[in-house]
Amino acid sequence: MISQSGQHSPSVVWPPTSISIEAPIEQVWATLMDESKLPLWFAGCPRLSYPDEETRRANPTGQVFILTFPNLGGPREVHGEYALFAPPDRVVMRFRDQETTHLVTYALRSEGSRTTLSVTSESEYRSRVLRVIDRLLGGPRYRSVAENSLSRFKSLVERG
Repeated sequence: MISQSGQHSPSVVWPPTSISIEAPIEQVWATLMDESKLPLWFAGCPRLSYPDEETRRANPTGQVFILTFPNLGGPREVHGEYALFAPPDRVVMRFRDQETTHLVTYALRSEGSRTTLSVTSESEYRSRVLRVIDRLLGGPRYRSVAENSLSRFKSLVERG
């Protein structure tokens, strides 16, 4: 991953997680992009907002957003941007907090009346210690969170 400073920094690339959904690609894309449904399936139940604009642009590539996660100690904000927006089959988002930058790709593939949704993620850590810890312990945690989120997403889409 290339950092904001333009320097290449070591990152952790997580294996893709995929799920097959009984719905056409247009319905899956519409649900994926429906901001009101995000808290129903996305890990941590965040709310999405746009600091510079009221809503997502028609082509939001480069548009920034904030995910606000409810927390016991007060809300936690993660800043993000749409790195690529290519309806109806690909959206890439970059998320940043104090310690990490995550590049997450949602890729949809039409298979007739079904759609496969695959999620890939690459994480860059500002702290070498966090990078080592996540490489050692993060794999099973990441897979579990990703699978649970995709399972909730699938149910949401298939219920209509």
